[in-house]
Amino acid sequence: MKHKAFAFLSLSTLLYSQGNQVTIQYANSPLANPTQIDYTDILGKDSLLNSSDIAKSLQQIPGFSVAKKGGGGTEAFFRSLGGGRLPIVVNGGTLLGGCGGRMDTTLTYVFPQNYNSITIIKGPQDIRYGSLITGGMLFDREILTLQKPSFNGGVDALYGSFGRVDANAHLIGGNELGSLQAIYSNYRSDDYESGRGDRVHSAYKRQSGTFVGALTPSPDLKLELSFDIGRGEAAYADRTMDARTFDRESYQAHLVKFFNDDKLDFHIYHHEIDHIMDNFSLTNGMPKIGNKYQISNPNRTNTGGRLEYQKKFDLSKIYFGGNYNLDKHKSRAIANQNSAQEAEMILNSPYAPNYTFKSYGVFSQIETFTSSNMGYFAGIRGDRVDMTAHKLDTSNTKYALSGFGRAEKYLGDYTLYAGLGYAQRIPDFWEVSKGNGLNLKKEKNTQLDLGATYHKEQLNFSVSSYVSYI
Repeated sequence: MKHKAFAFLSLSTLLYSQGNQVTIQYANSPLANPTQIDYTDILGKDSLLNSSDIAKSLQQIPGFSVAKKGGGGTEAFFRSLGGGRLPIVVNGGTLLGGCGGRMDTTLTYVFPQNYNSITIIKGPQDIRYGSLITGGMLFDREILTLQKPSFNGGVDALYGSFGRVDANAHLIGGNELGSLQAIYSNYRSDDYESGRGDRVHSAYKRQSGTFVGALTPSPDLKLELSFDIGRGEAAYADRTMDARTFDRESYQAHLVKFFNDDKLDFHIYHHEIDHIMDNFSLTNGMPKIGNKYQISNPNRTNTGGRLEYQKKFDLSKIYFGGNYNLDKHKSRAIANQNSAQEAEMILNSPYAPNYTFKSYGVFSQIETFTSSNMGYFAGIRGDRVDMTAHKLDTSNTKYALSGFGRAEKYLGDYTLYAGLGYAQRIPDFWEVSKGNGLNLKKEKNTQLDLGATYHKEQLNFSVSSYVSYI
């Protein structure tokens, strides 16, 4: 099915203070991409990065809408498109949920306090982070560099109706040679009541711990090692099963090396998601519907890396890079059991492999500026995905090509821009796992972006529009 979208327009006005009440910083300079919005957590109290309710936060951004799955998950949509069309990159790596019904989206496992910037890419106007149909979201944790021996920490908490508690604590210590960080988050709520006083099955718990160690022996060399662990559960009023387990474990390494004005950026990562759904754990041991017990337990790992080299010239910069991701999905499930004990036996059984995806990507992107206050940007990307459906004993390989070009004109405090982008997207797990999904064709988007930004002192204003054919 083909879709057309015409003449979409968004306006954004953001105000911020120079004092301690900084809330949102909108990065907008002649070197900034007007097709991106960068929210930077300057003082640790940014409203977008310091809120446990990522769904509510995203709705502050023009163009975003969400489908919120209770307290346990959020499906984000940008310009009405989500899922595989809106990739979410977490600290340089791929993090994906395991549920075939997208009960656990990527945002289920993201705790905003663990990152210090969120970047929203509008449309196919960048190819460094993947093939972008509608855009992308980047959660980044920059390597901390201290100028002198330092130690600080903080705690914040919120209490609300129906037993809601949001708590976050962090500690940072180190010196110019390195640092250690620890972050802990705990969000929970009991069932809430409807307007007429009926209890709504909606309680949730989410916990996260993050440990980060950085080595900064010189201004030209930085290394970070990090470990993230997440635990959670969520009750759902609209589903036959609840999410009794949202487990995440992530191991990451990030190396940055400068060669004068050039930069080498290297990420490697391993993410494991273990998600258990059943129809009795969060309902006092009784099945939600009927009298039969069931459990579904998908498990997913993503292991890979991303390498990028930035070559700087007087008025230009060229990016070269590539990425690799090994995505393994497996599961085990049981239904129609007469007791919880019988259903629990499935968790002692081995997983059955479902799908394996091996993804390779290479890209090159350039930005150059002229003495006539013009900026020109372009990029091209190629992707290959090897898919294996284990239960069908079938494999195939798909290729995708994406690229864009954009011109910007700088007029004092104003920036005018026009860009044309083209992106191809290979079907994802949720699509290929459906009937005949391995034979799905690539999705293609051709999009024109037009807009203007204004920045002066404490005021930022932007207007953007696009026309796309998907």
